[in-house]
Amino acid sequence: KPGETALLLQKALYSLKQSPRLWQLTLKAALKRLGYLPLVADQYIYRYTNIGLIIIIYIDDFLLIGL
Repeated sequence: KPGETALLLQKALYSLKQSPRLWQLTLKAALKRLGYLPLVADQYIYRYTNIGLIIIIYIDDFLLIGL
């Protein structure tokens, strides 16, 4: 269910070359586990159809849209 999961970072995200990719993979896995599906046209837009919520991700910023 949305809102019931928090992510705890075990290491700093900065100064590692692979950090941006690891962040995206971790975020993608967490959103998938919560039931969000990425759009086919854009992998950084996720939808949760049961409650009509869309999440748009740009680097580490989120835009939430309720329908």
